[in-house]
Amino acid sequence: MTLVALGFVAVIGAIVLFFMPRRLMPALALAVLVVLPVGYMDVPRLIGRYFSPAVIILLVWMVRLVLSKRDAAAEPARAGTMLWIPVLGALAVSVALGLEPGLSVAWVVVALVCTVLPYLYGRTRSDDVWSSAQNAYLWVGVFIGALAVLDFVAGFNPWSSLFSYDVTEKVWSVFRSRTSLGHPLVTSTVATVCAMIALFGSDKRRWLRIAALAGSGAAVILAVSRTGVLAIAIGLALGCLVLLFGASPSKRTRRITAFFLMISALGFLGVITNSPLLDQRNESSGGVKSSDYREQSTDVALGMIEDNWLIGLGPSNSAAEFSSVFDGPLENSVFQLLLSLGIPLAILALGAIVVIVLRVSKRGDAGVAAAIVAFAVSLSGFSAIDVNPALLAFLAPLMFRAGQIIGGRGPDAAPETPAESSATPAAPSRGTRLSHR
Repeated sequence: MTLVALGFVAVIGAIVLFFMPRRLMPALALAVLVVLPVGYMDVPRLIGRYFSPAVIILLVWMVRLVLSKRDAAAEPARAGTMLWIPVLGALAVSVALGLEPGLSVAWVVVALVCTVLPYLYGRTRSDDVWSSAQNAYLWVGVFIGALAVLDFVAGFNPWSSLFSYDVTEKVWSVFRSRTSLGHPLVTSTVATVCAMIALFGSDKRRWLRIAALAGSGAAVILAVSRTGVLAIAIGLALGCLVLLFGASPSKRTRRITAFFLMISALGFLGVITNSPLLDQRNESSGGVKSSDYREQSTDVALGMIEDNWLIGLGPSNSAAEFSSVFDGPLENSVFQLLLSLGIPLAILALGAIVVIVLRVSKRGDAGVAAAIVAFAVSLSGFSAIDVNPALLAFLAPLMFRAGQIIGGRGPDAAPETPAESSATPAAPSRGTRLSHR
């Protein structure tokens, strides 16, 4: 009977997803990821950590984008396009020779749906996804901040009953809030992204941005994540630099704004870094043991990476293999990526993110650039990308927006080069209908 009910809900959900406006689907995925933490619930691993409801929503979104009409003509093939051939070949070899090819295929599909395809389709689609997605990021910041404060003040988390036993039995030497996301480090990762959008985003509702910044700050403080603080610091620095030196129609206005934002950012960073909970974490036995563990595990991880440097162990296989050699998880997503993909592919993947951030920064969008960097830095501080790739769903709207910014396809974006500018179609005449699907 339960399976019948679940099947009925799935059918209804699929119908809704195929008929709701495309531009709202990424925002829906963000909301579902935050309120339905299947990765930390007692569900099959493939559903909880790979094809979660949020990833399925993004998958349907991608299918609808593929079936939709292209808003811009395809660009001529460039020499750099040929790089995809050896990259895909190396990835296929890594998957085929990996420890668990089936799991590797699942990881690749999730990574494509959540990062690569949103970026590529963002370059050729003008759907106004960012308005609703930015709104979702801000409300997520408010939401998880409220949950973190409630957990700290009242000792009550409404989502605790949903988490599996091995999640709830985990305790730390100081208070650390899980919120609805199941783990303090996931909470911190999500909060850092929301904080960057609140500070550097383009939403006109100042009250909502202030509330989101306060909520995100509270979540980072109460998650007690040292990597989260580092992510905030790096994201703030990048965002202010983009405002100061990035492209802008009015550099004087942009620099005045940057000056006041820098003051706000420094105050925000000061509040987070001077948290008593963070000091307690650093001085506690648990904090010291965590630092020692990371130092020891790093030496082991580097040795394993050296032994498997060419094609790696196959996507999504690093955690299991590391645990068989070292007593504990590999608490670093960058090392997981290097160990699972091999050094050449991992460097290409990380390099692609760096290039995207630089190009978005050059265009002057501080919010998107800072948010992507904050997400990447936060993710590097714990076991995530190889064991829970569904978390990448939180990055999908940012990648789509980055593609629009670079490709000049968004509602307020301009082409990146003069050549692209000349190829941009003229504004429609009066009476012409514009699609905002």
